[in-house]
Amino acid sequence: MNFISILEPERVWDKWPDRAPAYFLDLNIDQILKLIQEESMDYNIAPMYYQFPDREGMTYRREIYQDIKQPEIFESLQKFSENMRHSNHMERTHVAKDNEMQGCIWRTEAIYYYCMAVSGLHDVLKNALEQNMIRSEGLKSLYGYLDALQKDESFAKMQEDVRAIWDKIKSFRFTLTIQDNRLVIKEGATDGTYESFLEENFGQYNVAKKDSLHSPYMGSQMLSGLEKKLLMAYFTKYPKLLKEIVAFAAGYTNYKKEELLRLEQEVQFYLSYYRFQRKCQKQGFVFTCPGCDDKKPMEASGVYDLALACVNYLQDKEVISNDFTYAQGEQFFVVNGPNQGGKTTFARSVGQLVYFTKMGLDVNAVSANIHYFTDLLTHFSVEESMETGQGKLMEELSRLSPIMRANCRHAFVIINELFTTAAHYDGCIMGARVLEHFTGCDCKGVYVTHLRELGNACDGVVRLAAMLDGTAAHRRTYRVIRNTAELDGYAEDIVNKYQLSYDDLHERLKNPAWMEGGNASC
Repeated sequence: MNFISILEPERVWDKWPDRAPAYFLDLNIDQILKLIQEESMDYNIAPMYYQFPDREGMTYRREIYQDIKQPEIFESLQKFSENMRHSNHMERTHVAKDNEMQGCIWRTEAIYYYCMAVSGLHDVLKNALEQNMIRSEGLKSLYGYLDALQKDESFAKMQEDVRAIWDKIKSFRFTLTIQDNRLVIKEGATDGTYESFLEENFGQYNVAKKDSLHSPYMGSQMLSGLEKKLLMAYFTKYPKLLKEIVAFAAGYTNYKKEELLRLEQEVQFYLSYYRFQRKCQKQGFVFTCPGCDDKKPMEASGVYDLALACVNYLQDKEVISNDFTYAQGEQFFVVNGPNQGGKTTFARSVGQLVYFTKMGLDVNAVSANIHYFTDLLTHFSVEESMETGQGKLMEELSRLSPIMRANCRHAFVIINELFTTAAHYDGCIMGARVLEHFTGCDCKGVYVTHLRELGNACDGVVRLAAMLDGTAAHRRTYRVIRNTAELDGYAEDIVNKYQLSYDDLHERLKNPAWMEGGNASC
């Protein structure tokens, strides 16, 4: 297989989307991506997370990611990125030709680190292949490309030339002596080290104390006026090395391969996510490589809301996980339960699970088998906009319409609290039609609703409930489980909390004192 991209087996993304999908806000993936981006601040990785790969691309990425998680390969790709960043920086600096001599040295340094990046990654991948550590077709094809590049005559010559000239630059030394108000420059260095010279002549002042010396030339990349004059004086007397550097820099201009520049960018997709994942794992959160077998039930155990987990960790709060299974013929979960009982959190956690599976990455669960879906669609309740003047129900229908009109066949759909302002009967009718539409399009999904009767007569719909702990206090467990029996009311705990039960109201009405202040109506 020829190497094209580390993100797709058969195509290159010439232009990434410049806007996040709508479901990012609904599922809080924007919060997760912000944390991932912090792990790779030198690159704009966000657009790579805006676009789903196709089925083959999903498998391609998942196999690559499992290989990259191996320490040797992960570290080698990080080193490749580091060397490429340094090379790019020196190449950009070279453009500002303040001084031809320094500019040529910068270009030489850029070429040197570019070759280091290529050869270093090639050697590690070669060793990993020999030890059967690489199983993904993506990294195998990348190694094949790097191996062919290493054997290319022009690249091999550039690599040999730059190492030779770089060794000369690194070993370059001259001695500056002040004699009778004159500066005398000679090739080579004096015997011994600068530290020993200071110790011999100024030992009583401890100026040569270990780790106390710093080069006066490391403060800036730009040459000072004195440095320029000293170097030009040296190279006027000894011009051979400067001529070699200038000739080398002029001989190599368009030396960087487009595939490697693209690789430097694309590999950040994996590196940044794995650095983020390792941080989360140190905090106690679990990740797994999901199975993607459509012939087996879609299910997961220990799935949790990753965005909420990152927030709760900082606040020292517990993270609740849930299990679920879509059995044969089941397409939608209709989730009921008390307010603040974990229904929306459950829906978000499942949505994140589907999203990261489609991206080819590890997911927020102990174990999971997730089917392939063509798309991820969400519709979450939002505050009514006063600007449109449409009313909340009309706004919900306006946002729902393009989702239902789109080619949504075999998508995963998450709906949260739709038709909250409609009459109960109307909400059930409209909700049932929405379910029938998506189940008819062979979609799976989660529908969170306060309408307890919704889904009763819909094929492929399973009722789930956010549970209470069964005590008199009716504390929320934030667990969502199957509940085929008639659901109990969940208002009792609120009624008791605010003393609004029949007995409480009856007792109040017998005592007129509570009506003082003119509030006599009830």
